[in-house]
Amino acid sequence: VDDGSDEADSVEALERIKARGQERVTILHTEHRGVCATRNMGAAHTSGEFLSFVDADDLVEPEFFSRCIDILSAYENVGFVYPWIGYFGQMSGCWASWNTEFPFFLAHNLVGPLAVTRRDLFLAYGKNRPDVEYNLEDYDSWLAIATRGYLGVSIPEILGRYRVRPESRLRGVHRDQSLYLYERIVQHHTEAYQRYSSELFHLLNANGPARGLDSPALQSEAVLVELALQTARNSRLWRAARGVAMSRLGLRLRRWLRRVALASALARRL
Repeated sequence: VDDGSDEADSVEALERIKARGQERVTILHTEHRGVCATRNMGAAHTSGEFLSFVDADDLVEPEFFSRCIDILSAYENVGFVYPWIGYFGQMSGCWASWNTEFPFFLAHNLVGPLAVTRRDLFLAYGKNRPDVEYNLEDYDSWLAIATRGYLGVSIPEILGRYRVRPESRLRGVHRDQSLYLYERIVQHHTEAYQRYSSELFHLLNANGPARGLDSPALQSEAVLVELALQTARNSRLWRAARGVAMSRLGLRLRRWLRRVALASALARRL
């Protein structure tokens, strides 16, 4: 789906795809309406039984789709399947996911960024809502399907990759925006939150808010500090300070750079 893109690289990529003449690939054009409207439009024009969204920051292993579809084909009560995700870019490691169990799924998104779902379920219950477009549209969709009685199943193997980068959409969300998005999530799924309100209170009281839990896009303070120090060590000022490493000026300059990098990193958490 071409969401009204005017970037030369995107236009050229669409022309290359069109030139291949693949019958199973359809290019849809629309004015710019955002990720939610674009996904919904694309899903409505598909004809297959299963559906998956693979964003520009995602990579999939060759067996990703077949492994997920095998589980969906074997169990009618499973609504969506997703694997563990490996990081690439600014971080290494693994984004572990879990089966969707209540009340845990109401406190934190247990689903990774890559999943395969049933097309009919997505169109009936899981269409992306524009009011949670800024990073919780996936979570809202999975909750909508799960609260209808369908399970989300995690494959505990790395079958996809997620690029961690400083300018990602999720990293740009500050605390007030995050609180607003979770407020909208609760409003969309009020009955489920009311049903598990007591359990949720104790869960969050013991573990803190969901936005503080592990995620490659919303990193912990320790990871942010490490990335900030790496940036500082690669700066020209740091190299200049190393040139006079044992002098009082060099030591003071490096201490100052550490403080600036740390303050900058932690400010992104607010």
